[in-house]
Parts: sequence; structure tokens; C-alpha cells
Amino acid sequence: MTASTTPYTEPAPDSLLERKALAAALTARGFRISATTLAIRASVPERGGSPPFRRFGRRVLYRWQDALDWAEGSMSEVLTSSRRTSTTN
Repeated sequence: MTASTTPYTEPAPDSLLERKALAAALTARGFRISATTLAIRASVPERGGSPPFRRFGRRVLYRWQDALDWAEGSMSEVLTSSRRTSTTN
């Protein structure tokens, strides 16, 4: 017997997602992050910041496109070597 899998459907750009759903959606797009990490980054900006979010009562909601833009903006520039180089001599 094989396990059935539901194909991933990306949220619409204006979808509002709670942390757990956002973490799953970002991970599915290749940006591996947990809901716990999102919570820590939202409460401690020195830990790297978080995607912009809003509150609805006690719930924290993230707009999908804002979160995706944040994840893509958090990536480094394209690298051709893993060796660190210094720009100062």
C-alpha cells in the first residue's frame, strides 16, 4: 500500500498565513525555516529580523508575498566560490 501525497499548492500572493503555515510554505519553496525561528526573529530583531507581519487579536499573520520577498532578500549574492575573500588589503 502506498501513501498518498497531496501536491503542494502555493498560497496566493495576498494570502494571510499563520506562522506554522508560513514556515511550511517557505520550506516548500526551498527556504527551510521553522515556526519557532520565525517567532524568535519577530521578537528579537537582532536575530535576523522577520518577514513583516500583522496581528489579528493574538494571532500573528504574514502576507505570503511579503514573506517570500523577505526570504529572497535574505539570500546572499550569487557566489562562485565558498572561499572567503577580503575587500580590504
